[in-house]
Amino acid sequence: MNRLLLSTSAAALLTPSLFAQHDVEVIFTNVVGAPTNAVPGLPGVLFQQDFNTGDFDRPYGSPNGNWIITAFAELGSGEDELVIANNVLVQQEGHQANWVTTATELSMFVDTQVGINDSGDFTFSVFTDAAIGNDYIVTNIGGVWDYSGRESQPVPGLVGAIFDNILLSPVITADGTSGYVAESIEGGSVTFADDEVLIIGDTITLREGIDTPTGQLVMPEQVFGTFDIGRVWITPDGGTWLVQGDLEGPLSTDDVVIVNGEVVLQEGASMIPGLGVVDSSGIVSVSLDAGGNWYARGDIDVTNDDWVLRNGDLIASVDTPVTPGNTVLWSDDAFFQAFFMHTGDSFGNYIVGGMTNNPDTTADAVIVLNGEEIVCQEGDAIDLDGNGILDDNAFIEQIGFDDVHLSDDGVLLLVLLLRDDTNTTIGQAFVQMQLDVNGALGDPFCMAAINSTGETGEIIAVGSSVVADNNVTLSASNLPAFNFGIFLTSTTMGFVPGVSGQSNGNLCLGGGINRFIDIVMINANGVMELPVDLTAFPDGAVASPVMPGDVRFFQAWHRDIGGLGSNLTNGYEVEFE
Repeated sequence: MNRLLLSTSAAALLTPSLFAQHDVEVIFTNVVGAPTNAVPGLPGVLFQQDFNTGDFDRPYGSPNGNWIITAFAELGSGEDELVIANNVLVQQEGHQANWVTTATELSMFVDTQVGINDSGDFTFSVFTDAAIGNDYIVTNIGGVWDYSGRESQPVPGLVGAIFDNILLSPVITADGTSGYVAESIEGGSVTFADDEVLIIGDTITLREGIDTPTGQLVMPEQVFGTFDIGRVWITPDGGTWLVQGDLEGPLSTDDVVIVNGEVVLQEGASMIPGLGVVDSSGIVSVSLDAGGNWYARGDIDVTNDDWVLRNGDLIASVDTPVTPGNTVLWSDDAFFQAFFMHTGDSFGNYIVGGMTNNPDTTADAVIVLNGEEIVCQEGDAIDLDGNGILDDNAFIEQIGFDDVHLSDDGVLLLVLLLRDDTNTTIGQAFVQMQLDVNGALGDPFCMAAINSTGETGEIIAVGSSVVADNNVTLSASNLPAFNFGIFLTSTTMGFVPGVSGQSNGNLCLGGGINRFIDIVMINANGVMELPVDLTAFPDGAVASPVMPGDVRFFQAWHRDIGGLGSNLTNGYEVEFE
């Protein structure tokens, strides 16, 4: 991946000091001549360039940063749609369906909603060229291809019922449990009035014409009707699920957001705090983060003022500052929908993207973190070739609607439309941006050696430096994926280049060096993390508590490729209170 820099002109926003400049990495782009315009696994093949926002679809991710996306290659129709997970091409249109081993069966169209978990297990919905039974919910669990639902096969829990050819909106939990929507099921006692179901594992969780969600605001209560495509979410632990869909009954109040069987938002009935009643057809989009927090956006009846909710609380609305004290306001003057994205992580951080009243229409869309910090803006210049200089004549033209994921380690995935300085569209970029979302607790020190990724490993501590909170997680990044490592600690700094010939890296600790007992796997994104117990810190042959006023130094050791087979990150210092 190439390093990509963003910069914002001082005139773009009236309080530019609120804009944090972040290093961003281009994962893929379809800009002609860019180094990352290359389909993984298909040498010489470029990504499709149609100068719109559909060449890379919405990215989906897991809490630890695994990701999966559908995209299009510059190939002939019938083999150009791709499914890519963690930079690996896992399925291509027009090629053998990997989950079918007994016959020749070619993968065809893939639903844009896909899913992945912390283990790298993934799921997607796809049609094949089979004569019958050609619609699947495909899974890959632990590297093993299979499917959890297939057209013409039995529906779990409904005697005599089988799936028809509409299986979509797949989700997956941390343990690999598959969820999805099936429409037009048939057979047994199924009728047209009850032929849509949400299935999680082997359980029908919500069914059209049968289940009556609680919490409805309009009486009499109505049974559930239909599912909105791509509006199904589930938390990694499987404890919370969300659906947007329609109740039976009056069209002015039938669109609802349902969380674990309870209506939490209803068009034409729910009151948005301080604004008014949700308009009919006023719920535009929804999402659910890994912490179980739900989000929705839409507009108000009569005024059509736009809003964003998080767990029912208003977190953004038109005619309010984009960040505290900012004179630039959220606005729907330039576009009828002021807001275009919302998401969050397990730790309570959240992202809102929307339009503003910035008079510069080439810089009037922003992304804001936690209602406080602007992290991305239309018009930002981008270093596409990774040379560290903004000399590529590339700028953000548009931020993709809902094209976003925020992982627990602060990696923000985005799909962006790019332009040049004549406002001519030049292509798309799928990027990742590292945000400081969980509050780094201390300061880095010492120079790490470059590892086999071509970068130096970095370590931080996040959480709370207050000993009584006992909330510290060590996180190391830029490491070689799928290796393992350990975390070290000491009360003293040091510096031993090459660990006296025992490693490719530099030892940054001195004095009595102790290790945390856990051996940690490095994930697909080159990250390993370890929550530590401040009441039982390694201290020689015993474990001792950390006390207020203590200063501790940390470093991560990891297996590496080549040389002496190991390396180390830089060091990190934390003073506890």
